[in-house]
Amino acid sequence: MKGITGNLTLLFAFELLLSFSGCSSRPQEELSGERIYRIRCRTCHALPNPGDYTLEQWEKVLVDMAQRSGISHEEQKRILLFLQEKLGKGHAFKAPADSG
Repeated sequence: MKGITGNLTLLFAFELLLSFSGCSSRPQEELSGERIYRIRCRTCHALPNPGDYTLEQWEKVLVDMAQRSGISHEEQKRILLFLQEKLGKGHAFKAPADSG
């Protein structure tokens, strides 16, 4: 009995370690632009209202913030799609230049 309990404890500790290290066998959840916006922007400052800027202004703000905080190119695209939807713009935005 003691051996089984010890093995279960070891297995639990290993699973816990994997969950914190990001080495889970489960696929990573793909975050929406809104979720990325809420997580990444709120890290450094109060969350701005999408209507505070035009889409064109957001494009410039996002490029600046990406350079400061390491927002990836893919995250920028998703955030801009979210902002475009929120602002109700019918036109396509200019995708940020790939810095890589």
